[in-house]
Amino acid sequence: MLSAGVDGYVFGQLVAGGSGEELINEQIVKGDIPISSALKWLHTETFGLALIKYMALEFQEVEILEHVNDFYKLRVPKGEKTIGFTFGTIETMKSNLRISEYSVSQTTLEQIF
Repeated sequence: MLSAGVDGYVFGQLVAGGSGEELINEQIVKGDIPISSALKWLHTETFGLALIKYMALEFQEVEILEHVNDFYKLRVPKGEKTIGFTFGTIETMKSNLRISEYSVSQTTLEQIF
């Protein structure tokens, strides 16, 4: 089953008006969605949501500044946490969340799968 291992919220976004609308439009125009496109989208969105949830646990708040394909630019409040804490938080989950590149500044966190 395609939904196995995919967050229910992510799977629910495969509708017109959802974040998976581009795939839905492709299905309408071409008559089908290439499985590679669907799997890549599900993979990216699932791990992106997992990252956001994880960061929200650590920082209590996450603002999505930009999200295009597999690029996420997030802002977390600095508060009492150091930039080293932020790096350590990401490094801890880097392999589990399939993060290939990221950068951290005093005000934002960027990551790319």
